[in-house]
Amino acid sequence: MISRTHIAAAAAMATVMLALMAGADQSLTGNGCPSGAHYNLNIIGVANPKTADMTDTSGHSIFVPLEGNAKINLALAPEGESFAVLDRNGTDGNGAKFQLPAADPLNTGTTSYSVFARPLGKPNGKAKMTTGAIDPLTGEEVYSVCVLNLERTKGPQKFENVSKELLYIYAYVYAGPGLDGIPGTADDVYTFQRVPLFDAALQDYFWSYDNAGLKLLQLRFYEGVATTVPDVVTISPTAGLQGTVGLVLTITGTDIALGTGATVTFANAGITVTSITRVDYNTLSVTIDIAADAALGVGSVTVTRTDDGKTFLGGFEVLPAL
Repeated sequence: MISRTHIAAAAAMATVMLALMAGADQSLTGNGCPSGAHYNLNIIGVANPKTADMTDTSGHSIFVPLEGNAKINLALAPEGESFAVLDRNGTDGNGAKFQLPAADPLNTGTTSYSVFARPLGKPNGKAKMTTGAIDPLTGEEVYSVCVLNLERTKGPQKFENVSKELLYIYAYVYAGPGLDGIPGTADDVYTFQRVPLFDAALQDYFWSYDNAGLKLLQLRFYEGVATTVPDVVTISPTAGLQGTVGLVLTITGTDIALGTGATVTFANAGITVTSITRVDYNTLSVTIDIAADAALGVGSVTVTRTDDGKTFLGGFEVLPAL
């Protein structure tokens, strides 16, 4: 039942969100960044590996292969310190290392600083940047479903806010054994979580940088500039097979459909949303078709509230057909 309280809350929320969005637009400069002091980090793609020892060397640059993968290990800045490059060489077997503060230590969903990025160099260079960590309970690598896709197109390049992609991990994290009580078996329980950098739920945080010809990525870190990132939603079932038609999903989250409803989009190619029904303000019933050649693996699911554009994130896995 829709109450007057919910209707009033929706109207007030829409007004506040419009005001916040207007304020955010005014704070950005012509290149897409806020004005004010910031820390610069350049990630430079090079054709040949660097051989010099670049640990504990000053500078605002990190070298990565022009083609292929590099790991940028992340370290929590000690108290009283801030951003710093600890190892500039991402072309060797050890990876590079970058120090930065915890942006959201209490996992409120709002950061104390923000990160902006723009790709430069010759046009057509591309790269993917993904935040990852190690699950201390399983020893497995965990990667965020929020992947930063970068492409150097022709013409001037603008910065974009990438705090969601680089300061958090949105992923299924091991929660414990299933009904059999035995860890490492098929019924182990995983929950979709938003984990901020350096949260104790994971350890050994890093950025995975997959380069396909991007010569320069500029990152800017603005202290005191807050970004609010999406809350998470729960999706049941959590997975579906390639070639499945008419799979019904239940998506739940606090006020995800407050107001007139919401839209739902899947990152995995080959998933088509055929219907969305609002059960109540916290629940959506979504029917999808999964193509026979749909992209495999866990991808992000974005729920966007219609009235104010607020987004929520979940994960859904496409499994190979039997």
